[in-house]
Amino acid sequence: MKKILLIPFLALFTGAYAQSDLEKRFAVPKTQQALAPAEERVYTVRNVDSPPAYTGGIEAFYKELKRKLWLPNGIKQEQGIFPVVISFTVEKDGSLSDAKLRDMVHSEGSALALQNEFVKALIKMDKWNPGKIDQKPVRVRVDVPFTIKIDELETERNLLRPDR
Repeated sequence: MKKILLIPFLALFTGAYAQSDLEKRFAVPKTQQALAPAEERVYTVRNVDSPPAYTGGIEAFYKELKRKLWLPNGIKQEQGIFPVVISFTVEKDGSLSDAKLRDMVHSEGSALALQNEFVKALIKMDKWNPGKIDQKPVRVRVDVPFTIKIDELETERNLLRPDR
């Protein structure tokens, strides 16, 4: 009788031990930020002493972005206003990385094409002044709202780029 009671107990104990061993061996950290060294960590604008800034301010950033941005044909054919959020990381040297668009309401194909064009435009832009903590430059994630007004953007771009 004792042996019969002992068998389920051993099976339960062995299963629980095997489960915990697997969890330890194949555990995935909740975020990669937890493992990143301080110099690789990406901060948010709220967590830095001095947030990153574009030379000339945000209006200069918008103007330069409009000048550099090329709209794909699929987007040009659509009319209206399309709000997006441009999300990118300002590196310690002021360059931009990991750029992407969020909160878009386009079909997948045109959204991907538009995101690629935004990334190309951002790469061509001047460097930002990096964010700082204790007077040391750090990597900072920035989210910038941007409204695409198709007809106005084409007109403004032609005015900003008379060479084309």
